[in-house]
Amino acid sequence: MKFIGILLLAAGIQAQVLAELEAIQGITRDIPAFDEDPKSLAREKRAFLGLLDPPTLALFSTETDRTKYKFKDAVKILKDRNFDNQKKTVIYIHGFLEGLFAESVKAVVKTYIDRKDHNVIILDWHTQASPEYFLNAVQNVYKVGADLGTVLVDMIKGGLSLERLHIVGHSLGGQMSGVVGRTVQKVSGGKIILPRISALDPAYPGFYGIPGAEHLTASDGEYVDVLHTDSGFYGAPVPTGTVDFWPNGGLFPQPGCILVVNVCSHQRSWWYWNESLLKNSTNYFNSVTAKNWPDFKLGNVGEFNPDIVMGYGVLDNLNGNYYLQTNGASPFARGRTGIKYD
Repeated sequence: MKFIGILLLAAGIQAQVLAELEAIQGITRDIPAFDEDPKSLAREKRAFLGLLDPPTLALFSTETDRTKYKFKDAVKILKDRNFDNQKKTVIYIHGFLEGLFAESVKAVVKTYIDRKDHNVIILDWHTQASPEYFLNAVQNVYKVGADLGTVLVDMIKGGLSLERLHIVGHSLGGQMSGVVGRTVQKVSGGKIILPRISALDPAYPGFYGIPGAEHLTASDGEYVDVLHTDSGFYGAPVPTGTVDFWPNGGLFPQPGCILVVNVCSHQRSWWYWNESLLKNSTNYFNSVTAKNWPDFKLGNVGEFNPDIVMGYGVLDNLNGNYYLQTNGASPFARGRTGIKYD
C-alpha cells in the first residue's frame, strides 16, 4: 500500500512505529473477533490475555462522574436522572489505543459538559481497541459498530430524540460511526437515518483498497461531515462524507507536529473539533471551497462566506471539499486569515 511505501522510505523509522502501523491496520490472524458468548473460543483466548470487558456506554454527568451501561441495558440510560431528553445527545467513539481516560476523551467530555447543552455519552470499547487486541481491531470496528447501531434503534424506539442525536468518532471510531449509521438503517428497514455523523480523520489502514472492506460514506447518515488531518497515512485518503474539510491540505505533518512519523497529525482532528465546541471562542475555523490543495494555495477558491466553518458549527447544507489553514498550537483557529495561504 502507498502509505507503507512511504514508511519504508522514511529515514530513522523505529520498530515501534512499524508495530503501531501493524496494530492500526488490524490484520486478522488467530485471535477471533469479539463476541459475548462465554463458552466461545474467542472468550477463552481473551481470558488468557485478560481481555474480558465488553463495550459499554458511559453517561457523563460531570467531567469525571459517569454511569456505565452494558449494551443490553442501554435503554435504561433514558431513565437516568442525569439524562435530559430535551438536550442534544452526543455519542463519542474513541480510536485505537484509547479508552475513557484517554486525552481525547477527557478533553471532549470536559468541553461538552462545559457547554451544558448535551447529554454526553462515550462508547468505551477500550478492550477491543487495546494493544493486546490489535490483530482484530478492524473486525472489532464492524462488530462493535453493528451492535451499537442495533442498540441505538432500540433507544430511539424507546424515546431517545433522533433529531437531537449526533455521532462523533475519531480514527477507528470515525469508521465505526459509519458502521453504526449503516446498521441503524438496516435494522430499522430504512425508517431511521442518523441525522449527523462527524468523523475526525477516519482511519485509512484496513478500510480502503482492500477487497470486501467497507468505509464511511455520505450515505451513512443524513449529513456526514469529515475532518482530514493525516490523509493517506493514518487517515482516509479520499473525500468520504457529505462535506469534507482539509485543514492544511489534510496532510501530515500538521502545523505544530514536528515529527513526520507519529500520530500527532492524526490526533489534530480531535483537537480542532474540541476547539470548535467552545462557546466563547472569538475565532472560527473559516473555510473556503477549492478544487484541491494546490488551487487553495494559489488562491483559486470560492467566495468567502463567514458562516462556512469547520467543526461543530458547520452549516448543514454544505457539500464538497473545503480548505483552510490553522495555527500550530491552541488556539488553532485563524478565522478569516486562515482562508488565505501564507
